[in-house]
Amino acid sequence: MRGFAPEDYGRLTRFSSLASSPDGAVACVQYFWENDCWRRRVTLIFRGEAREITLGGSREIGPVFSRTGCLLWFLSDGRIALHDRQTGETREAFPLPQGVEAVDVLPLAAGCLFVCRKEIRETPPAGCDWEMPLVAESLRYRSDADHGFTKTYHYQLCRFDGEIRVLKESEQPFSALAVLPDESAALFAQGSFRWLRLSDGEERAVSPALQAAGDIRPCVSPDGRYALAAVRTAGMEIALARLWLDGQEHPRDEIENEPAGLTEGAYMDASPERKTLIAPALRRDTWFVSACRDHRPMLWRVTVTEGKLRYEACDVPGVVTEAAAETAGGVPVLLGDHSRPPAPALVQDGALAPLLPGVNAWYDRAEAAPYTLLSAPSQDGRAELTGYMLFPGDQQETYPLLVWVHGGPAGCWAPGFNLEIQCAVSRGYAVLLPNPRGSTGRGNAYADPEHAFDGGAANDILTLLGAALRRFPCLDSSRVGILGGSYGGYMAAWMAGKTRRFRAAVVVKAVTNWLFIHFKSAQAGQPIFDDYRDFQDFLVDTVKQSPVYFAQDVAIPTLIIHGEKDQQVPAENAHQYYTALKDCHPDLPVKLMLLPDCCHGYSRDALPDYIAIQREALSWLDRYVKEEGHAL
Repeated sequence: MRGFAPEDYGRLTRFSSLASSPDGAVACVQYFWENDCWRRRVTLIFRGEAREITLGGSREIGPVFSRTGCLLWFLSDGRIALHDRQTGETREAFPLPQGVEAVDVLPLAAGCLFVCRKEIRETPPAGCDWEMPLVAESLRYRSDADHGFTKTYHYQLCRFDGEIRVLKESEQPFSALAVLPDESAALFAQGSFRWLRLSDGEERAVSPALQAAGDIRPCVSPDGRYALAAVRTAGMEIALARLWLDGQEHPRDEIENEPAGLTEGAYMDASPERKTLIAPALRRDTWFVSACRDHRPMLWRVTVTEGKLRYEACDVPGVVTEAAAETAGGVPVLLGDHSRPPAPALVQDGALAPLLPGVNAWYDRAEAAPYTLLSAPSQDGRAELTGYMLFPGDQQETYPLLVWVHGGPAGCWAPGFNLEIQCAVSRGYAVLLPNPRGSTGRGNAYADPEHAFDGGAANDILTLLGAALRRFPCLDSSRVGILGGSYGGYMAAWMAGKTRRFRAAVVVKAVTNWLFIHFKSAQAGQPIFDDYRDFQDFLVDTVKQSPVYFAQDVAIPTLIIHGEKDQQVPAENAHQYYTALKDCHPDLPVKLMLLPDCCHGYSRDALPDYIAIQREALSWLDRYVKEEGHAL
């Protein structure tokens, strides 16, 4: 039995975007590495056989069956593709105008409803030698080859029934697209949900008070009276709400803060590829939902009864990240656990049947560490903090400990497979995964983002660290390191200057000076200083809340890793933090690793860069945390 290594990332197969047909066929998107970058293919699974459905693109996404299940629609590099299951033919459904690409598609009885967009490049004034922020879709920020322009899009909601008819145009994306059962109208989201009659284009607001979670597709009831949809709540969570669509008077649409069957509520973490978190069941007014409770993704049966959403947890052995419409054979889900990433499976009455039993079989030869839940009361007594522990053995030895802070802060650690963490455990480290306040998965109050940046989250992390050291004698309190990426990197840099608890830090793609975020990141120019008396107060206070301000207090070896093409957190953050640390501590081990071709989401960039980052981080921790001779 062997452990895990960063090189294993190139062997990883991942799945998303489940869809199911009435005859039990299941389609999904399969992710894999090819030529050092991610490729996406549609996989069709029927009666135990799987086949790859492709139009020849590298980015084939969004499969959805026609109502009869005979046709499978999907997108291939911006083209609308159609697979006929009876003939086995895959073809382009119809050509789009030059320069236009499709970003969503839903089948109709005749033709389809789709969203397309056209890229618009705005060139800066003549003689301008500075680069404007470049923002690309799906939070992947990149610099384009010619630079010097802002990329924007023009969107159209269209219908195809022999010819393309534009129903609505907008500078904002149409998302959360759904069609009423009688195909009389469509439901879409642009900040809030909108209803659009397909015959004449009449439009009206649906529950304008609810902020739509546009990346999760609503499910319309069979009678078309309401939709069960995901909405953004006051914090950074996603919750369920009913949206009435029949034009009749109903009680005000509200999020079910205390739905029957739950004590704390179920919450969903939005993701750009997750459009199947809500799926209809065979029974009327019943749905299956993939949602978090206490940071754990679970499968829930939700029934609309007497005006209430009633939740019932399904007995499923593992972590469920997506669910598709129930068929006679069961509920298709993406299910995994600590030892392997989620893969397609069928769940029925607690029994589990993998749909692709051979996928990621190489994981069976590796030994993954299980998750152990850790909890502790917060210092202020207002919350019960949670996190997870992983150990490289049976706790009979003494292990160095890594505190690994997640990104976000709108995110959380859940007990699913994570290759980076398993690599560290295979290297001999125990790992603490804290979910401080600011993390999602525990409700709005817990997810309050203000707590994530005012030092409260740092106290929560130290509280969980203290609880871990007291509970597990196998942890070596003299060998503790901290690391993280994005928000996790910010916290690692923050705590390196605030406490002597750690022996070394790894700071990845982190904000170290908030002024760079205001002036140069993809979010530049946002009016975040409205509450200040004047601009100088804003500047001073912003610097004081930045890790670079505490550079003189850092006394531990620090590795800084950043992508030079990161437009979300500009690389100047890494340059300035490195320079400040070296100015204050010339003899302190500090290293800056810059990757010329990496953006903020470096795991989605070139495989050699990803492997280099993981190797460098583990080597740094080995030298300054694990090895006794390098204590400072």
